[in-house]
Amino acid sequence: MSQLTAAFNQSRRKMSARAAKPQGNIILKATAFTDTTVKGQVMTGPAAGAEIEVRVPNNGGKSVGIKEFTKKGHKSFVDIEKGGTLRIERVREGEKGIYDSRWMRTFNGVPQNEHDVIYDGIANLRVLPGKSRDGHTQIVMNVIYPEQEKSASSLDELRDAFADAFRKTGGAYVFMNEGGKVGSKAFGLGGAMVDGEFVPNDPVERAKMVIEGFGDLLPAVEKALTETPVSVVPSRQIKVGNTTADMIAEKIEEAKEKGGNVNISTIDPEKFKVLSTGVRVQYALNETAGENPLPKDAADRLKERFLETATEEGKAAFHKGGWRSVSNDDMRRFFEAVGVSVDAAPETGWSRQSVLLKGGVAIKAFGQDFAVPYPNIAACKDAVAQFRDEVREAIRAVVEAPAVKAEAEAPKAAAPATPSAPAPSAMDADDLDALLDGVQEADLGA
Repeated sequence: MSQLTAAFNQSRRKMSARAAKPQGNIILKATAFTDTTVKGQVMTGPAAGAEIEVRVPNNGGKSVGIKEFTKKGHKSFVDIEKGGTLRIERVREGEKGIYDSRWMRTFNGVPQNEHDVIYDGIANLRVLPGKSRDGHTQIVMNVIYPEQEKSASSLDELRDAFADAFRKTGGAYVFMNEGGKVGSKAFGLGGAMVDGEFVPNDPVERAKMVIEGFGDLLPAVEKALTETPVSVVPSRQIKVGNTTADMIAEKIEEAKEKGGNVNISTIDPEKFKVLSTGVRVQYALNETAGENPLPKDAADRLKERFLETATEEGKAAFHKGGWRSVSNDDMRRFFEAVGVSVDAAPETGWSRQSVLLKGGVAIKAFGQDFAVPYPNIAACKDAVAQFRDEVREAIRAVVEAPAVKAEAEAPKAAAPATPSAPAPSAMDADDLDALLDGVQEADLGA
């Protein structure tokens, strides 16, 4: 990143920070430690640029604290002079203007010349099949720049959009809407080794090759573009470092063998998984404001219907942890059993992440707890709206249908309310909209 670009990014972050308070997961550049807190500058989210003070949590066990953060030579040491950073989970404003958090650990404690950071990048993660030639797991991260998207409704516009994306970032992600379903494809600029040095292809020539590659399908593509434009978004494909990728694969395999959740502190594939239907149900039930909200007793009525029709496994999961513990398959079977359809979202999607690079490869990432299936760009607009609203409307269909039938028969005394299922602990109840909007509005600095 050039100094000029960095300066403008910093100015914009500081301006926006005046109107926003830090919350959720953040990266903090430390400027000072006290006996109980760390002071620093927020580097991510709507409040990027804000100067805040955060109490260092004492979680015991494997957690680290001020002693480790300030001990030179410790693996968790944060070098203030070099701009060392911390990753802080679930930040919220506390007493006397000092913030609290759930967990804190080093992100890039001692920055080096070979390090680079992408803050608030919109990214997905892909595990490639097979091993590399030298026997390593192959994982890549695709980062897109939604604020630079171009819409194409003709072949000329499509070619120009690809050329522009290749020129800017060396890659292009195209999103298309076909019959209400979103599809996407990634293209790279590519290049060749010349006299021992990598020489990238010409962006314009590479864009022409994309169009020529349609072959006999060119007329069909041209017709489709006039009917439904596609979005072309500049992108980067970043290789995950061999050591990090192998460790991720090892942890995933270990979890399969022993059961339980995968706990990965470098780049966690779980953070790129889309919100489960059960979590989306709980968010929808917690929405009490806005236009056309759900009935006040929707939670109790939905619970009653679910326990009437769910599998034994589904009931057990619900009793253990509420809606967030119910599997996607059990939620799908439940909605289908009562005559309601909820479209299956992709298992993995796009998440707002801050990515630490070393020598051009990704070694760490930290961001949101969940991903969303589609970025908020023009071609995905309808799909995003459906994802945002469909579960709420499915709940409405389930809980209001019996009520309509009852009104046609005879009024009955209201049953005493039963406690609703617990809200998901990972995020606040109104965070779904913020998550969806965040994936659209992130400031993608490189």
